[in-house]
Amino acid sequence: MLLFPDASKPTFTVNVTYLVGSRHEKLWRNRHGAFMPRTFGFKAPTHKEIPREFKERGANFNVSTALDRTNYYAQLTASDELGMGAGLEADRMVNSYIAKSDLDTEMTVVRNEYESGETSPNRVMLKRLQSIAYDWHSYGRSTIGNRSDIENVKIEKTCRLFYRTYY
Repeated sequence: MLLFPDASKPTFTVNVTYLVGSRHEKLWRNRHGAFMPRTFGFKAPTHKEIPREFKERGANFNVSTALDRTNYYAQLTASDELGMGAGLEADRMVNSYIAKSDLDTEMTVVRNEYESGETSPNRVMLKRLQSIAYDWHSYGRSTIGNRSDIENVKIEKTCRLFYRTYY
């Protein structure tokens, strides 16, 4: 963990980057990079409702996935303990469990994101260029995946296996 104090700001940021991204997904499995990290982060033994805990503290938080990395970000007020933010991230990444209800909720969020990309000329062009440039490599598949992957992801064979393998 790196700490860079800035006494002029009443906030601190916990930013954790994992070197696992959509390139780690396998063609023969229905997985989706954008959903996996979001779903992993919902529940853990010490922190039962992670999004609610962040919201109650007024935190700005999000997760993003790219080809080679997954990034968890939370900006909290200085009145919160740094240990809470670091402890929550540690619990999330070591002990997270994935509930079917969270997966179902997140599926609709990710599907909406996927659909918005289908109407974006820039995103359509990038997706096509990637598939041509990386014909036989995982970089040729978009981070968001395919509609069928999003709608048919299996909790045990995909989400939990991916989590145990890479986190």
